[in-house]
Amino acid sequence: MEISYIVLTYNDHTNLELTLNSLEKELLFADELILVDSSDNKNKTEEIIDSYNFNCNINYFYIKPEGVFPAYNFAIKKSSKQFIQKINSGDTLIKGSRSLINKNLKKNADFPIQVYSQKTTGVPGNDLIFSPSENSLWPLQSVICRKDIFEDLGFYNDTYKYNADQNFFMEARRIYKYIIYKNVITTYDSFGISSGLNLKHFKEHFELRRLQGKNFLSSFFLAGIRPFIRLTIQKILGDNFAFYLKSKVFKHYTSTKK
Repeated sequence: MEISYIVLTYNDHTNLELTLNSLEKELLFADELILVDSSDNKNKTEEIIDSYNFNCNINYFYIKPEGVFPAYNFAIKKSSKQFIQKINSGDTLIKGSRSLINKNLKKNADFPIQVYSQKTTGVPGNDLIFSPSENSLWPLQSVICRKDIFEDLGFYNDTYKYNADQNFFMEARRIYKYIIYKNVITTYDSFGISSGLNLKHFKEHFELRRLQGKNFLSSFFLAGIRPFIRLTIQKILGDNFAFYLKSKVFKHYTSTKK
């Protein structure tokens, strides 16, 4: 099964190389890599791309920065393969994952959405495994989705700055068949740019929880109180303790620390 791999990058050349290193030996000849760049120095990005020897086609696009989800929508419309997977700059595809994905797409071809687990990093030696469920949020990088679903649902709603992906997944899982695997196929830096807290982030997260069927108080706690507590603990007691607490409190996370 052919997959379009979408990578977004914005002034993050070191992490871009980390991502491309993980993809270079994994992607199949029939796949394609779509790299959407909004960096200040496009020449540097092009130099990095030229230093790799991918087996598949690479389609590079430079666009002005308008946000993550407008860039995703642009890339999805440019894609030519049946399935889509998004691996952002700084994220990685774990060794052996592409062959596993191919095997499962063939074995379970009647599931147009296939969801895997994800390793979240940030503290050396104390990574967390996020194992999604039917009712949980889904890790963006570990979801393989058929392209026509994006076309049917009108792509990502880019009025959302943070949670357009989760709103899309909420709608898609109500309509289309999906399957969830326990295998970990990607890594994600959980202390990256999207881990902060601001009013717009709170508003979008609150709306998402309400769509999940949570009541007002529960949505308020999940969207505002819990992230505030996590970030406060992280600031006062450090990343290591924050990771430990996350693995003990949130049921979808398990620690890899022995």
